[in-house]
Amino acid sequence: MSELTGREVAFRVLGGYRRDRTRPETALYALCEKYGVSERETALAARIINGVLQNMAFCDYVASFYSTIELKKLEPRLLDVLRISIYQIVFLTKIPHSAAVNEGVALAKKHSNPRAAGLVNAVLRRLSTDAATGSLPEITYEDAYQRLSVKYSHPEWLVRQFCSLLGMDGGEALLKTNNSSDTPITAQVNTLRADVATVVSSLASDGVEFLVMSGWMIVFIYMLLAKLSVCQHSRKACFLYRTRHQDWLS
Repeated sequence: MSELTGREVAFRVLGGYRRDRTRPETALYALCEKYGVSERETALAARIINGVLQNMAFCDYVASFYSTIELKKLEPRLLDVLRISIYQIVFLTKIPHSAAVNEGVALAKKHSNPRAAGLVNAVLRRLSTDAATGSLPEITYEDAYQRLSVKYSHPEWLVRQFCSLLGMDGGEALLKTNNSSDTPITAQVNTLRADVATVVSSLASDGVEFLVMSGWMIVFIYMLLAKLSVCQHSRKACFLYRTRHQDWLS
């Protein structure tokens, strides 16, 4: 049995992504296979990794609200610990706050120093107390686009594009949906490794509910992106879209 917990795996993977932009999914499964991490801990690690990357701006805002030290002055790996723990406290309702706090402090002690662990403990306990009463920090930026950017962890330029096209309410609704863990996963078949019919048959046999997108639907998506004027940001837009919604079969 591996001694690596899901939180330790998440810490290592997020650290690799921060330093070298290592693909999180590749690093996750390589690490879990190498150390024989259980399916349960692997699933927890995957949830934390995806959640932190998807809500990083919000997690950082919460960390800065409670921390007595500016985030830019913290060790990057200490900020990783805070992000991992904050995500659990705010978003993972099935995990007891005490577990998230204690494991976060343990990670800080292991990978930093006692003083840093004290900071993590103070931040997380204050957050835990407020979260228990539903009193999470209010995002106080005067600029509405900046508030939405932090709340839903989207780049501000994309927030402006969404709201310009759909209005403030419609733009926020799209941001909320785009950042929801319940958003359906979309996938593109790598036809160099499998054909569509085989993949469809495999998904159906496993009881997976799915919708096969026709060519015109894909064209519509690209037309929408073009209407949002993201051509000038094509690389960023594609990365954002794939990071949030694509589980490429490759």
